[in-house]
Amino acid sequence: MIRDHVRARDAHNHAITIRDQHRDGVRAYGAHCHRLPILVHQAGLAAALHHTAALKPEKAWLLDHLAEQLETAELIGGKDREALLGAIRDAGLAETWQLTREVMRCLDWYRRFAHSVLKVRTSDEEDGGDHP
Repeated sequence: MIRDHVRARDAHNHAITIRDQHRDGVRAYGAHCHRLPILVHQAGLAAALHHTAALKPEKAWLLDHLAEQLETAELIGGKDREALLGAIRDAGLAETWQLTREVMRCLDWYRRFAHSVLKVRTSDEEDGGDHP
């Protein structure tokens, strides 16, 4: 299967799971799907993902989903946020670029499905801060 199809399939399945099983977190999760690519671009991968880990649990679910994506792509050795964050902290320059490219490709699909499946638009902002 083409890797982009796998990214899309997995992101779609994650969006459906959020929509169907975590209704209270849909808005926060979807809004972060729109914001995280900007954070990665502005602050870098490690800073953006570690920042996400400190946010509300609904937003940090995205880390687990990205970890699954990167494990499927055989770029990290685990399917949870700790594996993802550890891999990024330990990565050299070439690995960081590879992880960043893959995360951004995955985030493109999460952003699309946040819009189409979760019905969260880029203008949807949460009231309150981004603290746990």
